[in-house]
Amino acid sequence: YQQMVTVGNVGNAPLMIEGVEFSAAEFSCNEKFPIEIAAGSSRDFTLAYAPVERGAITEEAKFITNSIYKLFRLLLTSCM
Repeated sequence: YQQMVTVGNVGNAPLMIEGVEFSAAEFSCNEKFPIEIAAGSSRDFTLAYAPVERGAITEEAKFITNSIYKLFRLLLTSCM
């Protein structure tokens, strides 16, 4: 399963995405990092989910960035 998410840069300087981290091995992001998003721009990322068993799962995607907030978190859920 795949889900596209959009990360936007509302700042006035380039946003560097150094990577995406997950605690569960079933989730992944196959982008080549680092990725730069210009000020005022956005970029789509494809997050993949490969379940190993049936059932609900909740996961958090952690985008590692150079933002003053340092970490952007996205909650992911699935009901299989």
